[in-house]
Amino acid sequence: MLLNTPLTKIDQLLVAKSQAIEKIQNSGLSPAATAHILALIFVERQYIESELREAYARAGLVHLLAISGLHIGIISFFMG
Repeated sequence: MLLNTPLTKIDQLLVAKSQAIEKIQNSGLSPAATAHILALIFVERQYIESELREAYARAGLVHLLAISGLHIGIISFFMG
């Protein structure tokens, strides 16, 4: 991307998401709490330990993480 090229709306959202993720990661919360917050807000499940992700999937709860992230996306879309 050129330095003088304005960011598209998508790029602005991706930058904001990256900044928010970094801020949450540097908040001083425990790694488990940080992972769950990132999963609920941004559907970033890779931060949750694989055993716990598998347990969520077996219990049928993994959809809660995706639905929460979808709600954040919808709200962000209408606010932008």
